[in-house]
Formats: sequence, C-alpha cells, structure tokens
Amino acid sequence: MRLDKLPVNGNIESIPGVIEVSLTDDEDGPTCTVRIEPEPDLRSAALYSVVEALKNEGLQLRAINQQQASLENVFLQITSNTMEKKE
Repeated sequence: MRLDKLPVNGNIESIPGVIEVSLTDDEDGPTCTVRIEPEPDLRSAALYSVVEALKNEGLQLRAINQQQASLENVFLQITSNTMEKKE
C-alpha cells in the first residue's frame, strides 16, 4: 500500500491474519507491504482491519496493489523449508 506517510503505531503486526509487515520509504513514497494469510475469510477480515488501522492512524491510502507469489517462489519456499528441517 502506498501511503502519505509511514505508520508509527506498529499495531498492524498484531492483526489476526497478518503474517508480515514491511515499511519502506523510497523515491516512490512511503510503502507498507503486508503479507496476509491465504485462507479467504481470514484474509478478508485482515485486509479490512489493516485499512481500518491505517485510517485510525490518520494515514491516507495513495494506492493498493496485490501481489501473489509465483509458482517458482512457492517452490523455493517449500523446498528451502524442507532443507532447513533436515539440517
């Protein structure tokens, strides 16, 4: 999500269904990237809660983009997790 400024509360991480949050501020502006659980009901509730948390902090959404993991990234994640467990 592209924002007018970065959130400072840190309350997004505690929202059920949120797996990971990363904040960046680059030449394109402040960005909050949120990784959400894939289960549809949990994902929907988490997304609404994230937007509400940002709104409650007084932040303005400039853009929202959805990215899905590629098949290659999913394969690498699964195989690297399997390799770590074997070690």
